[in-house]
Amino acid sequence: EECITKVLRKSDQLLVLMKSIVNDGLSTIPILLTPHDSQPNKWVVKDGNRRITALKLLLHPELCKDLVLREKIIHIANSSADIPKVVDCYSSTNQESILKEVISRHSGAQAGAGQLDWSSYLRTYYLLNNDQYSEYKRAGQYCLWAEHHSIFIDDDFPITNISRFLNSENLELLGFKVVDDNIIGFLPENQLVGMARKIISDFANKLLKVADVWTNDQAQEYLKTVRQSVGLAATPE
Repeated sequence: EECITKVLRKSDQLLVLMKSIVNDGLSTIPILLTPHDSQPNKWVVKDGNRRITALKLLLHPELCKDLVLREKIIHIANSSADIPKVVDCYSSTNQESILKEVISRHSGAQAGAGQLDWSSYLRTYYLLNNDQYSEYKRAGQYCLWAEHHSIFIDDDFPITNISRFLNSENLELLGFKVVDDNIIGFLPENQLVGMARKIISDFANKLLKVADVWTNDQAQEYLKTVRQSVGLAATPE
């Protein structure tokens, strides 16, 4: 009861978690347990208290003492008949191992030892590679094409900056047409690669900022220099 009361201090967050469980299922990250010191067949949750609390309240809304909040929980619970009653957990009697695992889960990237937070570029890369919608779709497609043509793009590449001006019109200046929602190159590959390499380099090395291509006129002027860098006319004839 004390744990439920504590978790419910941030009731808005917990309601969002409940809706996620009902709509998308429980996270696959295992809940961590240790055996209770004095009560056989009882367990202490070491990581996953919010998920366990959410499940308890979805299955037993009466455990929530706040009547207004209880009604919200009941409404969420009634929207699904498939709330998990059994979940997979990891258990250990080794307190040190459990402690290390919990700290690792909640300590971010840890210079590479932990799970990395996704940049906008990594998120776009993953979504497009799995045929999912991305708000930076054209820029993402352009970057993926570049990577497939041996142009290295760092994980923290500022894809949001180039997304602003990589519309269909400007992509044509770079030698690509949008066909069936994909981009297809129509210029010689060496010129396509040369322009992509310049754009990626300019933004990755912060030689160009989003403010430099903020307006359509600014974007057009920049793309003229990109075309000229590979021997093309500033504007197509």
